[in-house]
Amino acid sequence: MKTFITIILLSFPLLADKVISIDLGKQRLYARQDGKTFLLCKISSGRVFYETSTGDYAISFKEKDHRSNLYPKRKGGGAKMPFTMRFRINGEAIHAGKLPGFPDSHGCVRVSYRNAAKLFKWAEIGTRVIVYGETPYTDSVNRTRKLMGPPIDQQASNSNDDSPGTDEDVVWEENWVDESFMDGVYRD
Repeated sequence: MKTFITIILLSFPLLADKVISIDLGKQRLYARQDGKTFLLCKISSGRVFYETSTGDYAISFKEKDHRSNLYPKRKGGGAKMPFTMRFRINGEAIHAGKLPGFPDSHGCVRVSYRNAAKLFKWAEIGTRVIVYGETPYTDSVNRTRKLMGPPIDQQASNSNDDSPGTDEDVVWEENWVDESFMDGVYRD
């Protein structure tokens, strides 16, 4: 009986363990299969007021030529989102887009067009997506402050001062890691 069960178990193909990890603090995406890194690339996650949600998810929808139904709102359809892989029911997804070097999306995780194509081909519906870390906001917060001015509590205290104020505890400090051990890994 044990031999019969063993033969049956060995006759089923073993499923590859695929995981996409998104580090918001480093603005990096890691795609791993069976513990080996397949892809390491830069990202642009959600900007201030549109933060990308942290948590443990799975890809639930894939579409190569997707258009946003939220942004921008125009008659010809929404923004192009090539190689969309949705991981949250609210619409957060991984897709191709511009990478300005800081968090700048409406909550999605943007990767380069080339890496989005590779990831789209590699990932399947059900592939696990883990989003973690704290988003570095220095550039997007400064940009937002130029448009909106200082926070309300600072406006009252700085009534004689026209400066937008400072926030010394918001710092984007990129922690570079020696990744030379990952020969053969795609990266941009």
